[in-house]
Amino acid sequence: MSDQLDKIAAAQDEVSGEWGDKKIKIRGSDILNSLIGILVCSGLVLLWTGIDSHAKEDAKVNVQLVDVLKEMARNQKDQTQAQRVTNCMLSIDQKDRQRQLETCERLAR
Repeated sequence: MSDQLDKIAAAQDEVSGEWGDKKIKIRGSDILNSLIGILVCSGLVLLWTGIDSHAKEDAKVNVQLVDVLKEMARNQKDQTQAQRVTNCMLSIDQKDRQRQLETCERLAR
């Protein structure tokens, strides 16, 4: 009697399929293990692609930030130099300013 029950239970837990001349039988626990494995693998791939795309975006943002900071430093240097020339020109009499412009520009560097 127990042999018959085992056979019935085994028959219910198996899934079989045929493709052409190929036959396959899968037990219920194998299907569950395969399904869990596929879901975990898919989740890991999805997580990796999300982290990878985020890292690439961060690299682009960092490069852009460095470029902006360099541009700001150049602009500040140019503004400082222009302010020095202006201060130099204001310290000279108005009639001599045209002749002293080159000297003030040289001193401002």
